Amino acid sequence: MSYIENLKEKYISAQWGLFLESAVVNLDLAREIYQKNKNNEKFKNGRRKSIAIRENIPASISIVLFTSSLEGIANAHAFYKQNKNFNQFDDLVDRLSLVLNLSGNLKNAIKELSITRDGIIHGYIWIKSRRYKSDYSIRFVKSYLWKPFKLNLRSKFKTFVDWKNRTTKHFKFSVIPTDINFVDALLGLTITKKVLDLLGWGNKYPRIYNLKEMGFSKETTKIPLSDNFCTLDDWINYFAKYLEHRYDKSIFEYLQQSL
Repeated sequence: MSYIENLKEKYISAQWGLFLESAVVNLDLAREIYQKNKNNEKFKNGRRKSIAIRENIPASISIVLFTSSLEGIANAHAFYKQNKNFNQFDDLVDRLSLVLNLSGNLKNAIKELSITRDGIIHGYIWIKSRRYKSDYSIRFVKSYLWKPFKLNLRSKFKTFVDWKNRTTKHFKFSVIPTDINFVDALLGLTITKKVLDLLGWGNKYPRIYNLKEMGFSKETTKIPLSDNFCTLDDWINYFAKYLEHRYDKSIFEYLQQSL
């Protein structure tokens, strides 16, 4: 029995693969709305300024599930290797560093992904109001950050967040919960795939099928499959072809090149 098969057999209760599968389904739901947001207002740096709630929610779910999957991967490998005192570490980068040799760029990427996750789960930073038109563009945004949230955050938010542009410093994850979008979720998938590569799993597992009963869109269920499943590289390439905005393409390509 191979190492991977042994790990799966022993620790099948670690559900990181199922979290990852559900994250990809929600990423597809965010993609559908992203395609409808072609003519939205933009920030002065070129980033899309407004997104729809129907894009924001599944994208946010994806981010949470990607980080949950990474936590599960780290825990499963630490348990398999019998790492002592593993649970003393709360930070995802610290957990993964015990079982992997992470590069500086990958550490920063995981850290920034976890910051976005914390923003979603804990509701750290919010804008005061936003209103949508029927075409999913924004009618009005009052975008002041609430100072108590900004000033009383943990140190990683102060170290890794660019407050002026409302993103993380290195890889441009959104930090305002209502700004989180399809592109953020695609970055999360790319980081997760890199971690799996380092662990030797790569495109071997999990195998994610594009079945309609799993919740994929009608369009996505038509993806031609090789060997009856899509690898994570297949999914990344599929979603990346929908990046129509110059800024969105640039941050995705920068992350890929950096990892």
